[in-house]
Amino acid sequence: MVSGSDLAVEIGWRIARRSIRLSDGRCGWMGHGTTSTDGWRVSAVTLGPGLYDGLAGIALFLATLHRRMGDDVFADLSRGALKTARDHLSAVPPANRGSFYLGWTGIAWATTHVADLIGSDRLRREGEALMRQALLSPPDGSALDLLQGAASALAACMAHLDARPGDAAVSHAASQHAHALVDAARWDGDMCAWPLGGAGDGPGLCGLSHGASGIAAALLAYHQATGDAMALRTAIGALAFEERHFDETEGSWADRRPGHSGYPALWCHGAGGGALAHRIAAQLLPSELADLRGRCVVRAGRASRGLASQLERGMGNDSLCHGVWGLIACRRLLGHGDSDVIAKAKERLVRSGVRSGLPGQGWTPSLMLGDSGVGLAALALEDDSVAFPPLLPPGLFGVLKR
Repeated sequence: MVSGSDLAVEIGWRIARRSIRLSDGRCGWMGHGTTSTDGWRVSAVTLGPGLYDGLAGIALFLATLHRRMGDDVFADLSRGALKTARDHLSAVPPANRGSFYLGWTGIAWATTHVADLIGSDRLRREGEALMRQALLSPPDGSALDLLQGAASALAACMAHLDARPGDAAVSHAASQHAHALVDAARWDGDMCAWPLGGAGDGPGLCGLSHGASGIAAALLAYHQATGDAMALRTAIGALAFEERHFDETEGSWADRRPGHSGYPALWCHGAGGGALAHRIAAQLLPSELADLRGRCVVRAGRASRGLASQLERGMGNDSLCHGVWGLIACRRLLGHGDSDVIAKAKERLVRSGVRSGLPGQGWTPSLMLGDSGVGLAALALEDDSVAFPPLLPPGLFGVLKR
């Protein structure tokens, strides 16, 4: 049977062959993405600096592959990708700079991890300096959820404060992010939620990346550290909203995005990320809310079984965000081995290659949407010494691993 290392090496060399390298060591990649000119269309784009769909995520995978296999080509490409990412920090909109997935926080986090993997004190210093800038980036009302902004910025602040509890500046930044989330919540009785983008008349969404459960998890981490009553109240309201839209038969949460329907089983929307968020909530809720904690555990368990059913039925994508390897990784974080499913997923990759990108798009080497994430998952699921794909931001991942 093919090993995860063999798959990762094959993926790594494919990414290397498609790199665009400059004489000063910088490098980048083209991939497929959505651009907006006269309406949305799919086209080839130069990948940006971020962790989710850009250079920082690719650098993380290539550095991990270098550490595992020892090939300096992967280390050189990882350095070059981060050098290009640093040159394009200004391309990240101010609203997203605190985001772990789209912004400076994730680029800084990846830089420090790459520094450890390839042995670079210079990169570590650069990553730590950028992380401080990122953590102090003020919140923006148009980017609130875990993927885009304030919720993952808050979680990253809490991770920093766990290691450096006396940092008054970051403590103040965490308070700003938490209160931005509390103030933007839209209440309906005892439930609250946030529309996509944080403003407008859109519906409140469920789920980890763009929805109420991801924001609830971040607020609960803040409440546990500070005792902030409004953060707890808002998190409880968000969990009530999620409970209202959970279908026991489907084992997932309703997809409330405009133009969508059903009960998806994905990391980004539905059962995958939702199960992770509810397991985290169960661990962070105060002991006096034992009934709510129990209901979160039950929903996480039911959603996890829904992921297993989806994997049995098969999927048309392999990515971490909305594909097979994302669900396998979610299940592993929830405590399931799934060795037979992993073996089948590897065999399919050998036969047909990685199916990556968003629906209707072509190849991308990125971490959450494409080849890098599949390669990193294949390594991590085979070897516990390999850092797990970042399905959760710092401050929440540690909660789940306690």
